[in-house]
Amino acid sequence: MGPAERCGGLGRRGGAAPSRRAASGGAMTVDLRPGRAVALVGTFDPPTEHHAAMLSRASAHLGAVQLAVLTEGHADKDGMAPLADRVRMAKLAFPQALVGVVPGRLYLDAAEALAASLPDTDLWLAMGSDAYGRMLDPRFYGDATAVLGRLSSLVGLALFARDGDGPDWHAAHRYGWTDDRIALLGSIGPGSSTDARNGGGIGRVPMRAREYAARRGLYGWSR
Repeated sequence: MGPAERCGGLGRRGGAAPSRRAASGGAMTVDLRPGRAVALVGTFDPPTEHHAAMLSRASAHLGAVQLAVLTEGHADKDGMAPLADRVRMAKLAFPQALVGVVPGRLYLDAAEALAASLPDTDLWLAMGSDAYGRMLDPRFYGDATAVLGRLSSLVGLALFARDGDGPDWHAAHRYGWTDDRIALLGSIGPGSSTDARNGGGIGRVPMRAREYAARRGLYGWSR
């Protein structure tokens, strides 16, 4: 994994993108204008059209640069496709996004890495109601109040209903999110990475990412 694929030097774009400038030592950093970014954080195992739709709609609503951020682990998943393959699929699925990788497994890990990499940037997380529910689940934390309180100090929330179930956005208030840091952005359709891996939702994986996965023999798919 090269430095441009870490959040310390977030890289890779397609289409319109923020300008870049060379930092000391020649490393590339992102010059964000207008200073707002929305991140979709996940394993992207594989990425789906619903991921792409959430990121695009949140970006348009917030006037924000798109970030697709992969975590090296996951709070309740094992046996994922190799990280290098998931990075490549994300780049193919989200051509307008900067793609990076963060260590750790929690949203807080991603938010702290982004805040360190992109100081003075107004950061938001885009997620569906299913991911939002997991984020607020105290069983993933030793001290949920401390962890989520810290997270609320770093990012706003761009929330989508999934499969007809809207997010209980009031629940975020107890951890410090205020109404102006929560955006409710409507609904996205059914389908998930799990469905795609199992073959039922393969058509919901963007074509270039699907073709790559088939070439690599991921998920038992064939060309």
